[in-house]
Amino acid sequence: QELFNVGNYKSAAEIFQREGMSDQSREMAESVLSDLQERLKAAVAANRNVSTSQVQSWIDSGPFTAREAVAEGLIDGIAYEDEVESQLKTGPPELLTSPASKLKLRDGLLKRLITYRRPQIAYISAEGLITSGDSRRRRGFANLLGSNTLIEFLRDARQRRRVKAIVLRINSPGGSGTASDLIWREVSLTKEKKPVIVSFGDVAASGGFFIAAAGGRILASPSTLTGSIGVIGGKFSVEKLLMKVGISVDTISKGSHATYTSPARPFSETEAGRVRAHLQDFYENLFLKRVAESRSTTVEYIRPLAEGRVWTGSQAAERGLIDQIGGIRDALEAAGKASSLERFRVVRYAQRRRLRDLLSGPVFDVFQDDGLLALMPEEFNIR
Repeated sequence: QELFNVGNYKSAAEIFQREGMSDQSREMAESVLSDLQERLKAAVAANRNVSTSQVQSWIDSGPFTAREAVAEGLIDGIAYEDEVESQLKTGPPELLTSPASKLKLRDGLLKRLITYRRPQIAYISAEGLITSGDSRRRRGFANLLGSNTLIEFLRDARQRRRVKAIVLRINSPGGSGTASDLIWREVSLTKEKKPVIVSFGDVAASGGFFIAAAGGRILASPSTLTGSIGVIGGKFSVEKLLMKVGISVDTISKGSHATYTSPARPFSETEAGRVRAHLQDFYENLFLKRVAESRSTTVEYIRPLAEGRVWTGSQAAERGLIDQIGGIRDALEAAGKASSLERFRVVRYAQRRRLRDLLSGPVFDVFQDDGLLALMPEEFNIR
């Protein structure tokens, strides 16, 4: 492997480079886990009406059987599912039964007809590994967030007169630097016309944070993993592997660095230097500057918060990397307030499944992958 990273905490490539964690990676992991642990202890303590020290004792003494959990006060009782249903039938009179088939996330036809003429807020989901092309599913139904698809959604929402604001829901660990930059541009253009409120899901890091920097107010949950402002790029060289299995590669090229992306050979010293320079340029002149501008601060303030370091949502809020702790409902309320709307209809943008999405698997992936070597220098990843 020949992978290069910009940022002392950018640790995505360490699994290929080291036998154990770097000091920076360990420090980052300790910080994130400590924050998650403290909030977990506080939540359990409040629910069980005990001290956080008692919760820590439970953590260190577990795991427990169901009977032990009752004795310790972790749970209130033991029951099978049918016994719980029986208890509910004798519970408060306001409890009503409803078959699961009637529990739908979407609005009913009547509600859609009644609210049809209301002003709209567009809900656009940006989920998956950021890549060029169209969004799709592959390799065990994992999402790929295609720049073309998200750009199309943003343009449509921007051009529709009845759409007054956009909520961009980001759940992405990053991906292609080029694709992220294209999405950033489209979010920026949309923000010039209409309010764009950004809502983070479980993870909105690196490229996910990069595209968020083009929007307006940013909300995240306390446990969201975010930040990771840094860049990684390079390639995997299989030259030694090919030699071991008796395969030789012969090429004809015009230009000193025409084959620098080839996995059949390592980078030359000059090529490695150029790749590092490209990564540094993206980090300094795009990533850091755009984050600083979006946060209304300076690069000097953002730099120590960057370096590829991952933060939880609560840590990011304390440091000004996001604006507010909140979920989707809070983001929609913020969008309504930003567009001076008291009543509005939420319209969700979604991509229709196609035949190529159904033909998802290792064999078909070979034919629809736009970068089998995901860390090529000209299509580096910000993860």
